[in-house]
Amino acid sequence: MELWVTAASSLLAFLLYYNTLDAGFVYDDRRAILSNPDVIGHTPINALFENDFWGTPLTDPGSHGSYRPLCVATYRFNYAFSGFKPWSYHLLNVIFHCTATALVVVTARRLLPAYCMRVGTAVTGLAFAAHPIHTEAVAGVVGRADLAACNLFLLSFLLYSEHIRLREERHKKQCRHTIKDSVMRRPIPSNDPPFRLSCHSLVQHIMMNVRKLLKAGKAGPMKIWDACEVNGAVRLKCQFSGGVSEDSGELLQWVTLAGTLTFAAAATLCKEPAIMVLPLCIFYDFLKGTRYEEPYYKHRWRSVCALGTGGFALLYWRLRLAGAPTAFAAADNPASRDPSILTRLYTFAYLPVFNFFLLLYPFHLSFDWSMDSIPRITTLFDARNITTAIFYAVISKVTWRTLKNEFKKHQDNLFRDAKYYKKQNCKIKHKWNYSSKQYNRGQDCYERKSYHAPHKENVSSKKLLCPCTGCKHSLTDEHTSVCRASNNNNITMHNSSCICPISFAKSKASTTHRSVYRSPQVALLMFMAFMVLPFVPATNLLFYVGFVVAERVLYIPSVGFCLLLGLGAGVLTRNWHRGETRSRLFMLALLVTLSAMCGYTMRRNLDWRDEESLFRSALRINPPKAYGNLGSVLTTQGRTAEAEVAFERALKYRPNMADVHYNL
Repeated sequence: MELWVTAASSLLAFLLYYNTLDAGFVYDDRRAILSNPDVIGHTPINALFENDFWGTPLTDPGSHGSYRPLCVATYRFNYAFSGFKPWSYHLLNVIFHCTATALVVVTARRLLPAYCMRVGTAVTGLAFAAHPIHTEAVAGVVGRADLAACNLFLLSFLLYSEHIRLREERHKKQCRHTIKDSVMRRPIPSNDPPFRLSCHSLVQHIMMNVRKLLKAGKAGPMKIWDACEVNGAVRLKCQFSGGVSEDSGELLQWVTLAGTLTFAAAATLCKEPAIMVLPLCIFYDFLKGTRYEEPYYKHRWRSVCALGTGGFALLYWRLRLAGAPTAFAAADNPASRDPSILTRLYTFAYLPVFNFFLLLYPFHLSFDWSMDSIPRITTLFDARNITTAIFYAVISKVTWRTLKNEFKKHQDNLFRDAKYYKKQNCKIKHKWNYSSKQYNRGQDCYERKSYHAPHKENVSSKKLLCPCTGCKHSLTDEHTSVCRASNNNNITMHNSSCICPISFAKSKASTTHRSVYRSPQVALLMFMAFMVLPFVPATNLLFYVGFVVAERVLYIPSVGFCLLLGLGAGVLTRNWHRGETRSRLFMLALLVTLSAMCGYTMRRNLDWRDEESLFRSALRINPPKAYGNLGSVLTTQGRTAEAEVAFERALKYRPNMADVHYNL
């Protein structure tokens, strides 16, 4: 089922953008490809790492400052393969979109709660494949920077999630103590018989390893000898696991962590906002749940410090390359040149709201949003400020309530587990001394308050006794040879009982791990982070950028939006199998919405077929820019009369456009 969802989503992505394969180079494609010396091959390969995205040296005062050498390298590959034939450039864009869709489905499967997995992953993949906001990134060749960055962004996150899984595997296993520590704590009496390893058990162990190797492609060798301590006796136990060995697990942890940093750096070399995958990974690590054992904290901080160090090094290196700040034209970002601080604050605070509504209702799109296509907010009494306030209030409220509910749920789980294990521990301690009647007046101490138990100081709240996982016997000698053979646990010393002290914190973590890992609260927070963090560099709140709104910039944040759609669909259709009317109506509305998105995406692709259709599609949203560019296109086609009309209409909306005056 999972493979079918991934394949269906990727196939839908390819079919929807199939009509872009015969499109040409439009708008920024000409400057980025047709006139870029790094693409044509007039410069050596190392020049890709010295020039900006448009082929201008980064040290040049007129440089745009965008540094995307890996993306330019893909253009160079296209040119070497097919020259200036647009179909190969568009084909590679569509392939990148298909792979990104598949990775989004894998990410949804990794993060969504189990009860909404099937519907949630399907809705997430289909919505990402069909969302009309992606047309600029996929249909425009320049949008490849966002496509490649998104693929590497998701690969980096998925590798780090795998790193966390491998790291936790080493800390949630119970009864894991080394012989050296146990012997140093309490030495084995000298009169204990030596342990014996039977030939039958050795052959059985080898056969189990071979069987695992043949079935799963990997076999876990004998784990370290576990030392279990009971009443002064130390028993050695051999555990078999089909997973990787301790050394291999440690190596894989470092490999996945290095892969996370490598893919994050590669994504940043495709487009700068992709560096936000590192804060996203750190945020995800801290949402994995609270642990109280020191080794877990140590290893988690080791991972976080590695990500932080790599992120700061990457950011420092990128800022060193930037040189002088880029001077953008006032028409590209009018609010950044406004002398009023309040106007800039109101406008830039509203822009994230506007971008969110583009994701929510992507049916009014434009190739360009400059030149006051979004009017500046100059006064506090502008109605859009109310929308801004409501938006941030809702985001803050949802975040606060989600965090509160998640930590409350987690603390309740820990309290319940602690109460249960303390009760069980106290019962066992009492049974050990039941015959002497000296503890707690012969009564079971778990029925009284803990401070009434005379042996309270001997009961450690961090340890409990676990029975054998095979026969479930703990305090007797009924741990039979049959059980030892069937569980590959044939080696005993001094005591055949299968009791061992384990860390209470580890049991506590293992009982709450799955609920925290797959809880809807964690999923909701992660999906919001997917939507917010990659968008932060484009908000104009930290530094000014050369645009007000750009649809292609929403390609990576739309991953979080589609994940939210999948989570909502999974929750609302949870009782679909029961035939509830509400679930059926929602499913019908969802199908209608996805169909509308598919239809508009295919229709929007036609606007990117050539420059004339692209500029005509934006006449209602950005008239001065659209009419000015349309006049230039009509002039090159020899349609002088129509070009004059277009230039005059452009000047009607914005009289100070010098290039339009010159062309007219």
